[in-house]
Amino acid sequence: MLQTHVKALLGAAALAAALASPVSHAVTTVALTGTNTNLLSWSDGGAYAPLYDGVTNLGGVDFSFSTDGNGNAAISGIATTIYTNIANASTVYTLVNSAWGTYGSNAGSITFHGSLGASYTVQFVEGDNVRDHYFGGFENGTSSASVTQAVWGINSVGNAHLDMQTILLPAAFQSQVLTSIDFDSSNRGAPDGMAVLAGLSVSAVPEPAEAGMLLLGLGLSGLMLRRRQ
Repeated sequence: MLQTHVKALLGAAALAAALASPVSHAVTTVALTGTNTNLLSWSDGGAYAPLYDGVTNLGGVDFSFSTDGNGNAAISGIATTIYTNIANASTVYTLVNSAWGTYGSNAGSITFHGSLGASYTVQFVEGDNVRDHYFGGFENGTSSASVTQAVWGINSVGNAHLDMQTILLPAAFQSQVLTSIDFDSSNRGAPDGMAVLAGLSVSAVPEPAEAGMLLLGLGLSGLMLRRRQ
């Protein structure tokens, strides 16, 4: 009897924990379009080569990597639009660093557009949320809590690296479709720096129906466990 009672309590505790846990968000990797930059040719660029041999998870987030016929794998120095079709987007993960640049200068921007008019822009500012891709004579630090430094590469003098920015979208996007993303580092140059986009992924909250079905399934599992006991 005691053993049965203990099992029942454990089952109830497990169910309560599952119900209290947030429903996981799906992450969609976004393939970059309009790539025009061969990172392999930049300072210590050879450090990026293994990315294109199958390594995709950086900083706990999956990213999509590919090169075109010219070896281009990133976007820099231009304004371009990346079209998406992601419902209920909540968080965007970007791999953005810069070429040269001094502290406080604006190296570019990224803007997100929703199907019902939502719009949100993030500026990439040297020393705040972006720094040089190479640890050398330009800006090598970031202060923003949104940045995870060196999710790829080595974070020390004489080495290249990629940093990840975690961008929280306004709540309005969670009831719309993220239709497009504008990345702009055009008309940038020394000493401002030039933002370089090397990877992009989007996390979305599940549809209400999907979350409801999950909670219902957990509830039924708990009920069946109790009946068996």
